[in-house]
Amino acid sequence: MKNRILVGLLSLSGMFFLNACGSDGGNSSTTNDVGVDVEDTSIDVDVDVTPDTNDPDTDTDTETDTTEDADVDENLCPDSVLCLDDRTGQPSFNVCLEEGYPEGTICTPMNEVACCVRPFVCESDEQCETIREEDNLVCTDSRYPCVCATSGECVVSMCSSALDCESEDECIDGLCQDPDATIDYIARITTSPTMMLLNASMQMNAVAVDPENVNVTHPSLAIDWSASSGTISSSGLYTADGDLGEVTIEARVFSNASDLGDQVVLEVTQEDENRRVFVIDETTRLPIIDALVLIESGDDSEEISTDSAGQVSFDFEGEVNIHVFAEDHQIISAINVSANTTLLPTSPVQRAAIQEVRDGFVCPDDAYIDTQNNCGEPGEAYCLCYDLHNVDVVNGEPSFEEVAGNGELWISLNGMALGNNLLDLNFDLLIGPSIERLLPDSSPIMGGDTVDMPSGVTLHFNTEPMVGSFVATAPEGERTLWSIGGLISLSRNPNLITDLLSSSGGEVEISKIVAALLPLFEDFYSGVVTGLEMEQDGTFPVRDPGLGLTVPTRRHVEFEPPSMPTVDGVWADTGVFLAGVMLPGEGLVPLGITAGVDSSGEGDVEDGLLDGNTDTLDVVDPLHIAVAPMHSGINTSTTRYMMASVALFLSNGGSGATSGILTVLDEGEPLPETLDLEVPFPTFAEGSSWTAETRTVEIVPPSTGADLYRVVFSGAEGESWIVYTPAETLEIALPNVPEGFTDYAAIPQDPSVIALSVHQPNVTDYQTLLEPNGTNLSALFEFVHTFSVYEIPVLPQE
Repeated sequence: MKNRILVGLLSLSGMFFLNACGSDGGNSSTTNDVGVDVEDTSIDVDVDVTPDTNDPDTDTDTETDTTEDADVDENLCPDSVLCLDDRTGQPSFNVCLEEGYPEGTICTPMNEVACCVRPFVCESDEQCETIREEDNLVCTDSRYPCVCATSGECVVSMCSSALDCESEDECIDGLCQDPDATIDYIARITTSPTMMLLNASMQMNAVAVDPENVNVTHPSLAIDWSASSGTISSSGLYTADGDLGEVTIEARVFSNASDLGDQVVLEVTQEDENRRVFVIDETTRLPIIDALVLIESGDDSEEISTDSAGQVSFDFEGEVNIHVFAEDHQIISAINVSANTTLLPTSPVQRAAIQEVRDGFVCPDDAYIDTQNNCGEPGEAYCLCYDLHNVDVVNGEPSFEEVAGNGELWISLNGMALGNNLLDLNFDLLIGPSIERLLPDSSPIMGGDTVDMPSGVTLHFNTEPMVGSFVATAPEGERTLWSIGGLISLSRNPNLITDLLSSSGGEVEISKIVAALLPLFEDFYSGVVTGLEMEQDGTFPVRDPGLGLTVPTRRHVEFEPPSMPTVDGVWADTGVFLAGVMLPGEGLVPLGITAGVDSSGEGDVEDGLLDGNTDTLDVVDPLHIAVAPMHSGINTSTTRYMMASVALFLSNGGSGATSGILTVLDEGEPLPETLDLEVPFPTFAEGSSWTAETRTVEIVPPSTGADLYRVVFSGAEGESWIVYTPAETLEIALPNVPEGFTDYAAIPQDPSVIALSVHQPNVTDYQTLLEPNGTNLSALFEFVHTFSVYEIPVLPQE
């Protein structure tokens, strides 16, 4: 049943056949090429595929550049020619080129056939504004200026930073303007509570926000800082040169005398004559009491329980291995630690099992059935059963009210900011784990069938919901929710579904469909909700966060992706690129997304190269990503643009391998027209192994190197054992697990080796990440430059 939704979409594509325009010179496949009999697939939908006469691509008044011998049918294609391939009878852009039409010509639906149409080239911004008034498909969002780009296209103009603006203007939601002076802004500190060593320094961050709406910020408004002990500069640099113990840092908006201020509490400690380990909860930043800490020094070891401050002391000298076992938390180990004072954060075990209540399924007594969102009645979607552990959940549908343009397919991707899980990024993490859903009878495609849909995706066709709402989960704390969504016109992309199926033999999963759709996200919109308070035990009834798609993704960034990495000589086949912002303490908030594939079908061989234009088989073109400027509550003076480039094996079988590059811009730096990723995709720790009998991990360094490794053993219910080791330590012997704790390393599941490189100047080495000075494992994502994930095989016991 999983792929029948695709068959339904395929049958819809048959309705556009006469209007289709090929992009590969006649290589577009018919439904017979993928083994699908559309004639046997009945579907009752009313689809309006009438070409929009306002579409600039169908403007027949523009002069054409045809040859004298062009076979022009004035009735069907006035001032143009039919773009039908003689051999296949299918629409083909190459026919336009053969007839002398210039590069960029479009083979587009017109008068119930497909015709060659010369591209429009603008000459001035004024011309673009005039055309916008006449054509509702040019610069569709009227809030933003319409300008003539160097490419000759009329495009929406948006700022991405105050540096893009003149005088004292700020860049607010993509427009250069004065912030609202009538708002009494207040300070909100964005730095999490943490522990510091005496005399160490740490940068504090805060932003001025509207107390009535946390999504309205004033990124450059001056902040007045104060500290109960120690010293803090006007820019927020705190030095712990005062008293030991709790220190309260306070921030106020300098220009608002009525601002009561925001506070964060730091814990200042000093080096002790004994070596110490502090254990804290990664989500709450509070000390964990009665955690069992195993210290190994050569053949000696000691088990100690943490006190009320979450600490243990020991007197071993030299390098030690530290293993932390805390109830209902992940096991964490740090190998070859030489630091005198070590801070180890560990997150609670987190699970989120979500399922539709149908087919006899009974929701567990300790789970929750949400009946608040119009579910369970005849003709409506089934209710969801939420079985949650140490996570909270929101369920909603992003509003398309401000989305300009038109299209039959409405799609959105939704999720929470990506923190340390960014370093394990795969496609399921991005779009959420799948929920098997039964499409309601009102669904226009294959109603009554089940389909595994990613929990972070919503999908509508002709305004009718196929999957009407997303589900997003996050641990306790203040979180940021993001959405990227918009409209895709099947009448303007008539070969979309057939191309998707033909490129993979008809066996396309939803995740691959979404990946293939990502390059069409250029005219999409971004939505953000900040300050979502997530609770440890869940919030019921399940909340709708009120997410709206509000700011267009109209800043275009060109980049050349490096060659794809390989596993066992097989290329990674898909590159996914997320452009967004790095929020201190939270992670990446995507504001734009695209993808590229190594091979696009017939005539394009796998060579490890991603091509931005598959029509030019002999040339590898750069890729483009459309990005929204930072907006809403994420627009702060310390927020930085970044791009996560991820190489995946979606089709080539290496699903356990992921390679990534994190490119972070400087504070205040606007989005560039061209972005240099600087480094190649990192390679993998191929040849690494885990021998259960000796409980030994042997790491084979990737050819691109690493600064440290993270080895992860995963349990079946969200548990894991995470081991950190410096680059020079390639053999790790894990201890036996103390009584009362589960040995996740004994579970027969392939562990992963994650090779990490860091590039931040304040991270000098592995030991720095273990010290309690703000630079810590809990915010590792802020310091990583490249990462690669490789599942290592478990060797059989003798």
